[in-house]
This record gives sequence, C-alpha cells and structure tokens, in this order.
Amino acid sequence: MAKIIQRKDLFIVTKLWNNFHAFERAKQHIMDNLKQLQLDYVDLMLIHWPTSFDGKIGDPNTPPDHLETWKALEWAHKIGKVKSLGLANFNHKQIDHVLSGAKIKPVVLEAEMHPYYQQKKMKDYLKKNGMALIAYSPLANPGQNAERGFNVLTDPAISKIAKRHKKSNAQVTLRYAVQQNVAVIPKSSSPKRLAENMALFDFQLSDEEMKQMASLDRKKKMILMEHLKNHPQYPFNDW
Repeated sequence: MAKIIQRKDLFIVTKLWNNFHAFERAKQHIMDNLKQLQLDYVDLMLIHWPTSFDGKIGDPNTPPDHLETWKALEWAHKIGKVKSLGLANFNHKQIDHVLSGAKIKPVVLEAEMHPYYQQKKMKDYLKKNGMALIAYSPLANPGQNAERGFNVLTDPAISKIAKRHKKSNAQVTLRYAVQQNVAVIPKSSSPKRLAENMALFDFQLSDEEMKQMASLDRKKKMILMEHLKNHPQYPFNDW
C-alpha cells in the first residue's frame, strides 16, 4: 500500500526571480508563487539572484535596493506564507547590506561550492553570522567542465578515497560537503544516481581524507553568469 505523504512531511523551497525585486512586485510574485504551487505556505524562500531586472521607473541602471526585496519576504513571513528566508548567489558585501536592515535574518545562502571551489571565506563568514550554506553544483558540473580538466568523477585523488570506502567519487565528494555541515543539492535525472547521491550516511571520511579533499581547492568557479558582468549588482567580483 502506498504511503500517503502529508504537507507536514515535506520541506518545500522556492525562489523569488529577478524581475520582482521592487517591494510591491515582490509581494505579488510571492503570492503568485504560492498559487502556482497550490500551497498555503512554503518552508523557505530565497532571493534567487542579487541582479535585479526590475529597474526603478523602467531604468535597468537603478535596480531596487536588496532591502526593498527583503522587506517583501519579511512581510510574507509575518502573514505566515513563508516560514524561513534566505539568499542565493549574494556576495558577502551584499549579505552585509541585507543584514544591516533586516528584522528577520536570512537563515541560508545557496551558492556554488565543490572541491575545486571550496568557499572557505564564505563558509567562515556564514558560520559567524548564523547562516547555513546550501551548495549547488556540488559535483562541479562534470558533464560541462570535464574538458576544462575539472571532473570529480575521474579525479585520481577522489578515486583513491572512493576505492577505500567502496563508494563512488560522487558520494565521496558529497560526503566531504556534508561533513562540513553543508547541505548539498546535486542534480540528476537518473533514479539510480538519485539514490546513490542520498546514500551518504553509512561511511565517514577520516581527518586525513578531509585534508586531501581540501587540498583540491583551485578557487575555480564554474558558474560566472558572464552575460551579467555589467550589471551594477553583479555578485562575482567579490567573494
């Protein structure tokens, strides 16, 4: 007999898109999000990117202040439509700005993190400010970046650790993040790989293996959104 999944058993996350950063437009977008999802509330909502396309009075060079967008999320929290609030792809200066005027602090930052881009400064910063890190592209997009010489699935150092634990390179890579208290959101369309990516809790990397994984850092960011480099709120000129 199939198990009935109740709403309380799910943790649902959604994001506020770049065209809806102005306060009133953000409020409307939040409600539209809920309507499309057919939900009374979501557990976590993030500002997807700091780069707003919602220019004031139609001027893309004067995007709304991030605090304007954040106030809309706080409004949604106050009326019970969003339980927790967070950010994605913000740099530390942009997070500082949100923190400077927030009544409700962000609980998470979703950002790129993997063995070749380990985000040590950001992890320390988030810990200091009571925020968690959610790592997207935790496997460094092996399909797209293998030709650039960055492939966790074939990396000899990771393969050596994986062989020792009788695990895959992907599992070792994800376990490395989890042991740093980083949440991971790997993508896959394969049911087999989805199951494999969740099987991370029956082994543990040793201190020496953690050091070996740490040594792979090349400070090599894979997702640069170069088409937004001229945007006044482009985040990747700083960490």
